Amino acid sequence: MLLLCITGLPRIFHEQIDDLLHSQVKPADVPPGTPPANLDRLLGNALAQVPGKVPHFLIWDRDDPSAMFVSVGPTIDADPTNNLLIRMDTHTGGAAYLDAPDVTGRFTYIMLKLHTDMFAGLPGKLFLGLMGVLFCVAIISGIVVYAPSMRKLRFGAYRARRTRVVRWLDVHNLAGILLVAWTVVVGFTGVINTWADLVLKMWQFGQLAEMTAQYKDRPVPSKLTSLNAAVEVATHAVPGMTSSFVAFPGTLFSSKSHYAVFLHGDTPLTSRLLKPALIDAETGKLTDTRDMPLVCDDPVRLAAAAFRRLWRHAAQDRLGAARHPDHLHPRDRRVSVDAPPQGRCEPGTRDRQRRLHRQSRIIVVTSAWSRIVH
Repeated sequence: MLLLCITGLPRIFHEQIDDLLHSQVKPADVPPGTPPANLDRLLGNALAQVPGKVPHFLIWDRDDPSAMFVSVGPTIDADPTNNLLIRMDTHTGGAAYLDAPDVTGRFTYIMLKLHTDMFAGLPGKLFLGLMGVLFCVAIISGIVVYAPSMRKLRFGAYRARRTRVVRWLDVHNLAGILLVAWTVVVGFTGVINTWADLVLKMWQFGQLAEMTAQYKDRPVPSKLTSLNAAVEVATHAVPGMTSSFVAFPGTLFSSKSHYAVFLHGDTPLTSRLLKPALIDAETGKLTDTRDMPLVCDDPVRLAAAAFRRLWRHAAQDRLGAARHPDHLHPRDRRVSVDAPPQGRCEPGTRDRQRRLHRQSRIIVVTSAWSRIVH
């Protein structure tokens, strides 16, 4: 967990770190409304820089609309994680070449590999996923322990006059309960991200196989149709969405005879949701387009839904809910025949009132978080 924390922090500022440590060629400044370059010309100029390489992916830069990446490898079935990324200017008349930086030696790339798989591939990802599961279990067990241990203390109490051990315990309890939502979200979504390779295989043998079932015995086309025309067909077939990346025939995200154009929406939510459109690489016609399954589409959205259910169940638990007497089970109700006089309380009543007040605040926090992730 310490390794994940140390390597995860630089990932938050990876763009700033790369700009500070490395220089890159900036795209040319063009007037607003300048049409983008033809994708076939852009691809040809990129491949001219690396003779003998074949294209795997064409990727639009999310952060810089004036730049685009062409991912190339030695063969079409080579491991794409070792591909070379070529940056191209999308607006200049000739789709100019910018640079092809080797990112494998960069500090941010090393931090990324340590954070995702520790340079161990799939076994490393699954190991980190197991550590994430144990981390989530530790957090949930801490919540269960926190409720009874704070019955006699105010929420957020810090006993400054007690021993050092007690003071550290109070700081630990306060920090843990205040950051519980953030830690569970980070831990749970991190576990889901370690399943990325398995989820990709599920999509390949599931939805992608269904979409290309009638073409499974078809050979690889000897000549591919226009890439620019294929993207235009996909854009017209899925109105209101923008191209995110193109997978070439024979790569992980496509079949042997199709371009797979992945599109995304324009809103903060839909910009994270991808929809593939398969274009026949020989005829240039649309074969099929479908919404991806939720588990493949956006692990973060799946994690948010599961986390919302977790809080809903916690709010219904006896330790986590300040329940009204009318909602209690009959055996849990306390019926007093002789009510105490006005102005006086039974022994322990004020402690119960304080405990109910503290628990009701927990309900307010959990309800607010449930609305946010919804």
